[in-house]
Amino acid sequence: MILFIDTISKPCFIWLFDDNKNLIDSKIYDITGNESMTLNPNIDELLKKNNISYFDIENIVLINWPGSFTGIRTAVLVANTINFIIKKNMTGIDYFSMYEIAFPDNYPIIKDSSRRDLFIKKDNLSKIEIIPNEDLIAYLKENKISKIYWDTNINLDNTKKITNIDYVKVLNKIKLDNKTKLEAFYMKKPNIS
Repeated sequence: MILFIDTISKPCFIWLFDDNKNLIDSKIYDITGNESMTLNPNIDELLKKNNISYFDIENIVLINWPGSFTGIRTAVLVANTINFIIKKNMTGIDYFSMYEIAFPDNYPIIKDSSRRDLFIKKDNLSKIEIIPNEDLIAYLKENKISKIYWDTNINLDNTKKITNIDYVKVLNKIKLDNKTKLEAFYMKKPNIS
């Protein structure tokens, strides 16, 4: 079994796949700001509903960047704790790579950073940047971009927002790692002391 956890997206997604990467079941719910209280019970509920033991899990796939400091740290801690007990394999993937797999060669990819700014990857060769929200609107107008791949709360008129990730496609395209522990990744923003 493969347990795929995405607490970075809104809403949160937990997917359960068999060893051949066929979807068994999923759970979608709002996790925002409540990771430490809801992630474990929701994973447990999904496994029990499908009569699956934690020890049946062969690999835990986790979206581990970018997101809130506490949210990422909590999700990584939960995944590492499960794997500390079951002693299987883990795979980490970042949000931008997930979108690049789901929507190859489609940019920009955008992710909320805070109420004031966001992460953006403008094209396949660019680095991930942090820009103020108002700069996104100017960037889209200046470059005549009418379609974005995103997870953000900014209201953008006349812009198509693509958010539906095909997690089956993503899982089938990534190489599963055999890590025993995952690290939480963070991007230090210049406005944080």
